Amino acid sequence: MPVLDGPIRRLGRTSVDWDEEFREALLVAASSAVRGDAYQGVTAVKHLIAVLRERDPELAERLKSAIGTGGSSTRNAALSPGRVAAAPLDLDRRMPLSTIQNPMEGLAPVLAPEPAARLAELLDEHRRAELLERSGLQPRRTMLLTGPPGVGKTMVARWMARSLELPLAEANISVIVSSFLGRTAQNIHELFEFARANPVVLFLDEFDALSKQRDDAHEVGEMKRAVSTLLLELDRPPQHGLVIAATNHLQLVDLAIRRRFDTSIELDIADADVAVSILELHLKQDLPVPIRNVAKETLAGTSGAHIKTLADAARRRAALSETEVSTCLLQELARTAKTTESRKILAQRLRTVLNDDANSMSSIAELLGVSKSTVHGYLRGTNK
Repeated sequence: MPVLDGPIRRLGRTSVDWDEEFREALLVAASSAVRGDAYQGVTAVKHLIAVLRERDPELAERLKSAIGTGGSSTRNAALSPGRVAAAPLDLDRRMPLSTIQNPMEGLAPVLAPEPAARLAELLDEHRRAELLERSGLQPRRTMLLTGPPGVGKTMVARWMARSLELPLAEANISVIVSSFLGRTAQNIHELFEFARANPVVLFLDEFDALSKQRDDAHEVGEMKRAVSTLLLELDRPPQHGLVIAATNHLQLVDLAIRRRFDTSIELDIADADVAVSILELHLKQDLPVPIRNVAKETLAGTSGAHIKTLADAARRRAALSETEVSTCLLQELARTAKTTESRKILAQRLRTVLNDDANSMSSIAELLGVSKSTVHGYLRGTNK
């Protein structure tokens, strides 16, 4: 990043006129702010703070307080959508090609170990980009997320933007795809130009709508031109941000487009352990072990989006009825047991949770919405 070269880097050396270099470094930060380049301005001040900690700790603390280093609203405002250039417009409909967001709050995604490790590796590359640059390397700038609906692709994109302290520019696919000849390709070009000129995470959801196989006989020439444009744009990714594309239908994406991405990460339906971790995250509490076991049996193979819906429903029910969240969760889990086999499993687990007391059969029957005799049948394994 140019702003890190020159005066700020030289500040740490004893062989230069420190006062003169300090003034020059402040001018770099100030001129960045005047140009509206909040990202470089804040980055410049943060590097000044690092140097000042030894030479002038009091001034370092004052600068730190001024820009809100550490997560305050002042720093977030500096990187907010209002400090990024306005999103480009579709010239025919005068509608923005992307929505600029500042995702500085929200939950981190709960993922299986393999995709979680690969995302952490990508973040580390961006956070330590200077080390790579010394070896003539760059962080990976493009990522393709794949997987079925509800596994957290959008959540990952927002979390990556938040972790990199960058605004999220979420593409408006319905606006980008135009009925006017040549306009879709032009919109794609304008969107990438915007990402190259501004430090953002560009998020292309429903990516298959822009990148369908060119050998598809049903695809019109306009979309084939769009794919050709995408190929050119992915060959010139932004040098100070990240491009994330997401699709539920990888098989529809043109093979040449897939190869252009620096990395591709598949997100899958949650297994039992991940499902319970997602559930506890959204419930905002740990569950008792017996109820965790019930949830494992019921939610394995369930999408993260469905688990969030379940957790939110349990919390609403608990708030309105002034009942324990775990009890309301059992009620919501019972609602999800649609098949006889799933109700049998749930009845057996609930008997353990309810300690098999005198009222357990009535409680299980009430939770499942069946008769006590049906519950007896479930527990004996005779009901079909």
